[in-house]
Amino acid sequence: MKTLHNLPSFMKNVIIRVDWNVPTQNEKVLDNSRIIETIPTITHLLNMGKHVTILTHLGRPKAKYQNEFSLKPLVAEVEELLQQKIHFIEDLNVLGNQWISPVSLLENIRFFPGEETNDSTFVQQLVKGADVFVNDAFSVSHRAHASVEGITHALPHYSGLLMEKELKHLLHFHENYQEPLMTICGGAKISTKINFIHNMMKKAKTIALVGGLANTFLKAKGINVGLSLVEDESLELALQILDNAEKEGCQLWLPNYVRVGKTLADSPIDKHVTDIQLDERILDIAPQSWECLIKTCTTAKTIIWNGALGVFEYPQWSEGTFAVAQELAKLTQQNQIQTLAGGGETVMALRQTNTFNKFTYVSLAGGAFMEFMEGQKLPGIVPLL
Repeated sequence: MKTLHNLPSFMKNVIIRVDWNVPTQNEKVLDNSRIIETIPTITHLLNMGKHVTILTHLGRPKAKYQNEFSLKPLVAEVEELLQQKIHFIEDLNVLGNQWISPVSLLENIRFFPGEETNDSTFVQQLVKGADVFVNDAFSVSHRAHASVEGITHALPHYSGLLMEKELKHLLHFHENYQEPLMTICGGAKISTKINFIHNMMKKAKTIALVGGLANTFLKAKGINVGLSLVEDESLELALQILDNAEKEGCQLWLPNYVRVGKTLADSPIDKHVTDIQLDERILDIAPQSWECLIKTCTTAKTIIWNGALGVFEYPQWSEGTFAVAQELAKLTQQNQIQTLAGGGETVMALRQTNTFNKFTYVSLAGGAFMEFMEGQKLPGIVPLL
């Protein structure tokens, strides 16, 4: 991989793609984790005497200006972290003139129609006066966008320090993990995790299916799940996965005991999955199930986790997710297992349980994390190799 260690000294003007898609409220950054992770790369470039222009997105503004997605609230945050004044650019027409400033930040890259269409004319506007491109945004590198993939056709390109760190750890878990491997796979839909499940099936001794997607598997097995979230169009797919897992010698773990309620506002009731009423919803796993899952985890040496076990955003439905997070953190700290977690809701759960720094590695990426672990070639990564 072409890294910053290979970056020639004569290349002075650097465009860097980062992922600062962070939560904001009232023009304040609520969680600056993604910004903090990229500061070492920017600082390294500045220490090399480079001039840096930063590209990032915020939200999904659909190729037009929307005040709620402006990067203006990020400027003060980044200036404080960098201890450096930021030149903020709102007008594409002035690109090429910003290189007199040590650090510049272009307004939300997704405000511009050429970004998501990967338009070559837009790319030429972005690279005015630039000598080199640095990709430090693994979490958007599954997107063939102008600021991720298109720009690599116009400039020499290198990976940033965060990109290098992400790939180092993910490759380890992808190729050099300790066996037996176990995967915990949650979330709402099978359709978004199908490739991940199929790829893990060939490697993992056990795949624990939890969260909303577990409901679809339970229903496919003929179990009444009441009004629980179910992907009815994937019932046949669930049966195929169950059949394929048996052929691959991979155990698919499903919860036997769950927590149900008629609405999210209800107090949890613990039930066996065969006792669910027609007007009830599965919203978490019950203690019998998370204790069983934790015991199963102790039989593994490596665990990859993506997706919550319940609707953990509501305190009464968070216990399953939080219990597993805390136990995996403890096992990791005791050097009994290696743990990799990734995806937005998983990261959020780890932060809420103060276990983020107790896993072997946590990727801040969501879609890119999943596609990489599925074995796909990401359009933002391939040019760096």
